[in-house]
Amino acid sequence: MMEQNLHIKEIGWNLRIFYCPKTSSQRSIVLQCLYDAGCTGRNFRRAVTLLGSGAVNTGLIFSNKSERKSIIVVGQSSNVGEFINTLTHEINHFIEHVMEALHIQSG
Repeated sequence: MMEQNLHIKEIGWNLRIFYCPKTSSQRSIVLQCLYDAGCTGRNFRRAVTLLGSGAVNTGLIFSNKSERKSIIVVGQSSNVGEFINTLTHEINHFIEHVMEALHIQSG
């Protein structure tokens, strides 16, 4: 598993990205980070299910908008194109979350 920690100082937002958590200990680390960020209830159960499924070409994002922190998880991919597609998809959700939190309208 690879991990990236980014701080976007202009807006005071922390973004943590996990790439390809494969082992149960790696998945536990990701789940703990999600929980620590405020991911609970239905969202947390969905994350547990997704990470435990071993499905390829999937990802997830959780954002705690009040604390300005987000976690993206990109699962295993079947090829480079699918990896880029999944990462881009989750980054688009991240942008939406930031825009909502900062009351920025697109268009």
